[in-house]
Amino acid sequence: MPDNTVNGADTGAMQLILIDDHELVLMSVSLALMQARPELVVHPYARCEPALLHRPEAISHVLVDFQLSPADPSQAWPLQGWHCLRALTKRFPASRRVMMSAYPRAQMLAAALDAGAHDYVEKSLQSSAMMRSLFAALQL
Repeated sequence: MPDNTVNGADTGAMQLILIDDHELVLMSVSLALMQARPELVVHPYARCEPALLHRPEAISHVLVDFQLSPADPSQAWPLQGWHCLRALTKRFPASRRVMMSAYPRAQMLAAALDAGAHDYVEKSLQSSAMMRSLFAALQL
Protein backbone atom coordinates (compact mmCIF):
# COMPACT_ATOMS: atom_id res chain seq x y z
CA MET A 1 0.00 0.00 0.00
CA PRO A 2 1.37 3.45 -0.86
CA ASP A 3 2.34 5.61 2.10
CA ASN A 4 4.50 8.62 2.79
CA THR A 5 7.79 6.88 2.08
CA VAL A 6 10.04 6.85 -0.95
CA ASN A 7 12.40 3.87 -1.17
CA GLY A 8 11.48 2.98 2.40
CA ALA A 9 12.46 6.34 3.91
CA ASP A 10 9.94 8.70 5.47
CA THR A 11 10.07 11.81 3.29
CA GLY A 12 8.10 14.23 5.46
CA ALA A 13 7.74 16.13 2.18
CA MET A 14 4.71 17.57 0.48
CA GLN A 15 3.08 14.81 -1.53
CA LEU A 16 0.86 15.25 -4.56
CA ILE A 17 -1.40 12.73 -6.25
CA LEU A 18 -1.66 13.33 -9.99
CA ILE A 19 -4.32 11.44 -11.95
CA ASP A 20 -4.55 11.63 -15.74
CA ASP A 21 -5.17 8.81 -18.19
CA HIS A 22 -3.05 10.39 -20.92
CA GLU A 23 0.49 9.13 -20.40
CA LEU A 24 2.14 12.15 -22.02
CA VAL A 25 0.30 14.59 -19.74
CA LEU A 26 0.92 12.40 -16.71
CA MET A 27 4.66 12.19 -17.39
CA SER A 28 5.22 15.79 -18.47
CA VAL A 29 3.25 17.38 -15.61
CA SER A 30 4.92 15.05 -13.08
CA LEU A 31 8.36 15.94 -14.38
CA ALA A 32 7.64 19.67 -14.48
CA LEU A 33 6.30 19.66 -10.91
CA MET A 34 9.29 17.69 -9.58
CA GLN A 35 11.82 19.86 -11.41
CA ALA A 36 10.26 23.08 -10.16
CA ARG A 37 9.72 21.81 -6.61
CA PRO A 38 12.32 19.13 -5.73
CA GLU A 39 10.81 18.79 -2.24
CA LEU A 40 7.49 17.67 -3.78
CA VAL A 41 6.87 13.93 -4.09
CA VAL A 42 4.56 13.22 -7.03
CA HIS A 43 2.50 10.03 -7.18
CA PRO A 44 1.27 9.69 -10.80
CA TYR A 45 -1.68 7.42 -11.67
CA ALA A 46 -3.74 6.73 -14.78
CA ARG A 47 -6.72 5.64 -12.66
CA CYS A 48 -8.30 6.84 -9.44
CA GLU A 49 -8.50 3.62 -7.45
CA PRO A 50 -4.77 3.15 -6.63
CA ALA A 51 -4.52 6.75 -5.43
CA LEU A 52 -7.13 6.09 -2.77
CA LEU A 53 -4.73 3.67 -1.02
CA HIS A 54 -2.50 6.46 0.31
CA ARG A 55 -2.77 7.39 3.98
CA PRO A 56 -4.93 10.53 4.25
CA GLU A 57 -2.39 12.42 6.35
CA ALA A 58 0.39 11.76 3.81
CA ILE A 59 -1.20 13.66 0.90
CA SER A 60 -1.03 17.45 0.76
CA HIS A 61 -2.12 18.06 -2.85
CA VAL A 62 -4.38 16.39 -5.43
CA LEU A 63 -4.50 17.13 -9.16
CA VAL A 64 -7.04 15.21 -11.24
CA ASP A 65 -8.15 15.32 -14.86
CA PHE A 66 -11.84 15.84 -15.64
CA GLN A 67 -12.06 13.12 -18.28
CA LEU A 68 -10.71 9.79 -17.05
CA SER A 69 -11.34 6.57 -18.91
CA PRO A 70 -13.27 4.11 -16.74
CA ALA A 71 -11.87 0.73 -15.76
CA ASP A 72 -15.13 -0.71 -17.14
CA PRO A 73 -15.59 0.43 -20.78
CA SER A 74 -19.38 0.10 -20.48
CA GLN A 75 -19.46 3.09 -18.10
CA ALA A 76 -19.97 6.65 -19.33
CA TRP A 77 -16.39 7.89 -19.26
CA PRO A 78 -16.64 11.71 -19.28
CA LEU A 79 -17.82 11.80 -15.66
CA GLN A 80 -15.06 9.63 -14.22
CA GLY A 81 -12.98 12.64 -13.15
CA TRP A 82 -15.90 14.03 -11.12
CA HIS A 83 -16.44 10.72 -9.35
CA CYS A 84 -12.72 10.45 -8.70
CA LEU A 85 -12.49 13.99 -7.31
CA ARG A 86 -15.41 13.37 -4.97
CA ALA A 87 -13.75 10.17 -3.68
CA LEU A 88 -10.40 11.96 -3.29
CA THR A 89 -12.11 14.82 -1.42
CA LYS A 90 -13.55 12.34 1.08
CA ARG A 91 -10.26 10.44 1.44
CA PHE A 92 -7.97 13.51 1.62
CA PRO A 93 -10.12 16.31 3.11
CA ALA A 94 -7.11 18.37 4.23
CA SER A 95 -5.48 18.32 0.78
CA ARG A 96 -5.40 21.15 -1.75
CA ARG A 97 -7.44 19.75 -4.69
CA VAL A 98 -7.35 20.99 -8.28
CA MET A 99 -9.18 19.70 -11.34
CA MET A 100 -7.75 20.18 -14.83
CA SER A 101 -9.17 19.73 -18.31
CA ALA A 102 -9.02 21.08 -21.84
CA TYR A 103 -12.46 22.64 -21.35
CA PRO A 104 -12.51 26.43 -20.77
CA ARG A 105 -12.24 27.58 -17.16
CA ALA A 106 -15.41 29.69 -17.35
CA GLN A 107 -17.36 26.62 -18.45
CA MET A 108 -16.02 24.25 -15.77
CA LEU A 109 -15.02 26.16 -12.63
CA ALA A 110 -18.35 26.07 -10.78
CA ALA A 111 -18.82 22.35 -11.39
CA ALA A 112 -15.22 21.60 -10.35
CA LEU A 113 -15.71 23.52 -7.10
CA ASP A 114 -18.98 21.67 -6.50
CA ALA A 115 -17.14 18.34 -6.92
CA GLY A 116 -14.62 19.29 -4.22
CA ALA A 117 -11.88 21.16 -6.10
CA HIS A 118 -10.35 24.33 -4.73
CA ASP A 119 -9.53 25.48 -8.25
CA TYR A 120 -9.57 24.54 -11.94
CA VAL A 121 -6.81 24.74 -14.57
CA GLU A 122 -7.16 24.57 -18.34
CA LYS A 123 -4.85 22.08 -20.02
CA SER A 124 -5.35 23.86 -23.35
CA LEU A 125 -3.16 26.79 -22.27
CA GLN A 126 0.37 27.13 -23.59
CA SER A 127 2.57 24.84 -21.46
CA SER A 128 4.33 27.63 -19.53
CA ALA A 129 1.01 29.37 -18.80
CA MET A 130 -0.56 26.05 -17.76
CA MET A 131 2.28 25.32 -15.34
CA ARG A 132 2.05 28.82 -13.82
CA SER A 133 -1.69 28.27 -13.39
CA LEU A 134 -1.09 24.85 -11.80
CA PHE A 135 1.42 26.22 -9.30
CA ALA A 136 -0.94 29.06 -8.40
CA ALA A 137 -3.96 26.76 -8.10
CA LEU A 138 -2.03 24.22 -6.02
CA GLN A 139 -0.48 27.04 -3.99
CA LEU A 140 3.03 25.67 -4.52
